[in-house]
Amino acid sequence: MSHAVGKRVCGGLVASGAALLLGGCAATTSTPPAGASKPLAATSQEQATDIRPAPKISLSSTNPTQPKTVSVLPAWSHLEYALSQPRLQRTKSLIQATQRLLDQGKAQKAIALIHTYRKRRNKENTLAIEYLHVRALTLAGKPESALNRLHNSARLAHRKARDQQTYNRLELNLLLILGRYDDALRMADRLGTLPSSPILRGNGYKQLWQHLKGLSTQSLRKLQADTTDLALLHWIHLVEVHQQHRFDRYGQSLALADWQKRYPDHPASRYVLPALVADAPFQMEYPRQIALLLPVNSRYQGEAQAFRSGALFMHESDNHPNRPTVKVYDTGFAHQEIRAIYEKAIAEGADFIIGPLGRQAIDQLVSNKRFPVPTLLIGNPTHPGSVPPNVYQLGMAPEQDGVQVARRAYAAGHRRALIIFSASDWSRRVSTATSNDWTRLGGKIVAQTAVPVTSDHSAQAIRRLFHLDHSAARAAALKKVLTHRLSFKAIPRRRQDVDVIFLFCSRPQAQVINPQIDFLYGHDLPVFSTSHLYHGTQDRLTDLDLGGIILGDMPWILRSNGPRPFRAGGRNNPNTYRGTPLDRLFALGMDAYALSSRVIALRTIPEARYAGFSGQLSSDASGVVRRKLMWAEFENAKLIAMPQPNTSRNEGDSYLHRGDDS
Repeated sequence: MSHAVGKRVCGGLVASGAALLLGGCAATTSTPPAGASKPLAATSQEQATDIRPAPKISLSSTNPTQPKTVSVLPAWSHLEYALSQPRLQRTKSLIQATQRLLDQGKAQKAIALIHTYRKRRNKENTLAIEYLHVRALTLAGKPESALNRLHNSARLAHRKARDQQTYNRLELNLLLILGRYDDALRMADRLGTLPSSPILRGNGYKQLWQHLKGLSTQSLRKLQADTTDLALLHWIHLVEVHQQHRFDRYGQSLALADWQKRYPDHPASRYVLPALVADAPFQMEYPRQIALLLPVNSRYQGEAQAFRSGALFMHESDNHPNRPTVKVYDTGFAHQEIRAIYEKAIAEGADFIIGPLGRQAIDQLVSNKRFPVPTLLIGNPTHPGSVPPNVYQLGMAPEQDGVQVARRAYAAGHRRALIIFSASDWSRRVSTATSNDWTRLGGKIVAQTAVPVTSDHSAQAIRRLFHLDHSAARAAALKKVLTHRLSFKAIPRRRQDVDVIFLFCSRPQAQVINPQIDFLYGHDLPVFSTSHLYHGTQDRLTDLDLGGIILGDMPWILRSNGPRPFRAGGRNNPNTYRGTPLDRLFALGMDAYALSSRVIALRTIPEARYAGFSGQLSSDASGVVRRKLMWAEFENAKLIAMPQPNTSRNEGDSYLHRGDDS
């Protein structure tokens, strides 16, 4: 059974489960642990007839364009609570469940749920339900249907100014998705004239900008050739200027300022450019000379060359008048000589060191506490507490991935987890980090198992993990006590005390294990994993077996659409490592160069952020640079970007400068 088939089965179960819920067929349920999800089905030992109070949570607004506080409980918890309520009082909880499904990108399940309760809407919630339906259709890739449904609710939207603003913003988004840019621009102009708060004023133009700058070069050129709207042509020119200087913040600021002088009355000059050309709230400190300490001639040659190419590519793209010089020092195999190489670089004028790369070289270097210049280690020492104050750390340690997986799953409302990991050192490290952070957050690791490479043995391990052997034993015991006249068919039932799975293994293993999870009745459990399952290229045949897996990765990888531009005559092509694991080292090298002028400010100002190519970067007080990843989900053999949590502009106000995205 393929994973894609399993997910379709899951969708059917959600729809039928919701129908049973609303029809009152399942009359009892159990009280789940605080903050935990529990499926609808309950055993006879778990039954309870009390009507429970509503879950104590912060609920999302039914207005999809307003800032939302994400519910801490998953959709199933809201569905379960609705089950315990009288039939006429269930709609509110079902609306909340729909919101959670949409927040998690589950459009088809949300649509199925809406159809079960939309006939019981009333004057107070009709418009909220219609807006949720529009969101669901949009997310499901049906913008025409969404726009038609939105137009059908136009009469209701005119009752209140806030509802009308929401209506207009939803319509603008759908016009952009449908490629009706002339109509979208007129809608943005209309939004700008409506009475609204200063915070919301100009949001239509910002929405237009975000969409246009996400278009491919080919789509942008076609739009430019097709339109005759002068204002839209000016928007397209702004996008071209912004993208042309994507890797050169200094050159970009000059070009944007020039555009603003040419079109001072354009709405972008008022509502978009201030966020793009504003000076950072703190002073950048540019070094005069950077030394790259890398094992160019060693068994890590490929990694070193990819990292070096990324750093030098950013250097070639940097047009700042204070651009530093860069010298590369080969540390080779002799990590015992790393201190001598480090001192030599400083003696030759380096006032910022990037490197070394590799745990042994790092440990050797930090064993001597003398660091006269700021030093950015590419990796982490064995004993982090021994690092002096003038040292910073940037890396891709498995432990960092594990922590981010735990936090993303916890933010999605999950609380009780199973861990499946392969029998390798990397998998054990990421599994341990996930488990520790998950427990610290308040979640519970219900069980975990290490799986071998062979598919037969991994299936057996998953059966034991899901307690399917317990289910089979119960069925056998039941057959013994029943008379021969009563025939029945036992349907295996997995354990019901979990709501999420963490899967840490290689891509080939995941292509085997993920369908087995589906087949062994785990199709309704979300599966979280790491970037090891994706390298920037998609395989429509094998990726079908990864359907439903959620993973975090670098913006450089997930936003890679079409050829990456680079300066003519440049020696470091950003497309060289595309589709390979080394592409992440290239992105890390780019960010290391950018951090040479920013890392001190990141450490000094806790709220500071840098939107880099390897992630959103911040630093703790000890100088460890944290990378916040993007998130995506495999769906129909494609990796689809998911809504990113906690990405409000309030956080962006303290960015140093933006790298991959401005």
